[in-house]
Amino acid sequence: DWTMWMKTGGMGGGFQAQFADPDKLALVIQSRMEEVIAGASSKSSAYFRQRLIMDMPNLVNQTLKGQYMTVRKAFQNVYNYLVRFETKLNPQDPDDLAMIPSVRVTQSKIQRFLKSYDKLQQLGKQMVLSPAQTPQLMEEVDAAARAVIDTIFNEFNVLFQKDTFLTNRLSTYIDKDFSIRIKKGLNMTPYQNDLLVITQKHLLEKLTEVHGLNPTSAALDLEQAQVINKRNIEALEEVFKDSLYKAIANIKSVVDGDPTETGKLISEKYDEERKYLTHFTATALPYPGSGLIAWIYSSFFVRHAHPDLFQDRDRPNAVQGADDKFGSFAQFQAKLCAQTLAFEDRNFFYPLCKGTTVKSYYSGPQSTHLDLIYDRYFANSHKRPTAEQTAKNICAFNNFNLRNMVKWMRDQDEQMYEENSLY
Repeated sequence: DWTMWMKTGGMGGGFQAQFADPDKLALVIQSRMEEVIAGASSKSSAYFRQRLIMDMPNLVNQTLKGQYMTVRKAFQNVYNYLVRFETKLNPQDPDDLAMIPSVRVTQSKIQRFLKSYDKLQQLGKQMVLSPAQTPQLMEEVDAAARAVIDTIFNEFNVLFQKDTFLTNRLSTYIDKDFSIRIKKGLNMTPYQNDLLVITQKHLLEKLTEVHGLNPTSAALDLEQAQVINKRNIEALEEVFKDSLYKAIANIKSVVDGDPTETGKLISEKYDEERKYLTHFTATALPYPGSGLIAWIYSSFFVRHAHPDLFQDRDRPNAVQGADDKFGSFAQFQAKLCAQTLAFEDRNFFYPLCKGTTVKSYYSGPQSTHLDLIYDRYFANSHKRPTAEQTAKNICAFNNFNLRNMVKWMRDQDEQMYEENSLY
């Protein structure tokens, strides 16, 4: 009787006893399902290997060919890299400590893959010593090749992730390695370190995206960019040199508290340049009256060469007032002076700019390496200082911003670390 059988749980009540403890029954079902899924995954992986890979020895051979690099050698290099990378992880850092097991597991997977070639190598030695070929030997070759392919499928989850398992892991490790190198400044100049702190890996990605992986092509492109950049700076200097001089002079008069300072500076500049040109012209024209001609010529030439600066030199704009308690005018003067360091004729601005300093937000009354001290970009500080036109001068203001940006980013990291360490 079916009704009675269901009520009593079958013969002897055996089936009903299984449901006496539902929690235990659920665990049993879970265990059986996991076994079924694992078996199905293994069988499906074997199925695809057998059906899609018809010649396993040849597929293994493809991992051993290459002009300069083979798949097997590439895995050896990756394994060696992971060993070196693990030594860079700090066991005292909780984040680094949590990454070590993953790195070690990946090393083991690669090591097992490399060892899967051992049987093929042994068979190769055996065949070198004995030219005899038997059906059993051929079966061993197929079995050894199958072992290599099986190891790849099993260790790197090829069935579900194809080739992304190892590449994703390596990408994570390389990002971590890159951050360690930036943090410690390994194998890079301080300037490169500051630049990479701000851009992270985006700078390298952009360079490879634009120039590819050919360093020669990248160098040629950068040299061309430098030529364009230099020409642009020269054009700015040619157009705005006089106007910038007058603007800095006006601001300096406020900083010094002397409203007539602008007119004095411009008049002195005019007299100095006219005197130099008069002497040069008179020397070049050795006949009576050359001095008067030289004086007239130099007056015209100096005004023509600097129209914005000297055409109205006797009626300079009067500047009243004084700097505020925050030194805003002094800082603006220093900022303009810092930007003139990129010009070719930096000596032209030196009388207005000597002694100025662009202060960092993080600096106190005393100057620090974060400040931009104008005089440090000149070889000396006497009447005619010299400053070579180098990247240090051209990029002075940009480097100043870089240093301070890096300082802010590192302070944020340290602050976050201190806050997290409280919990």
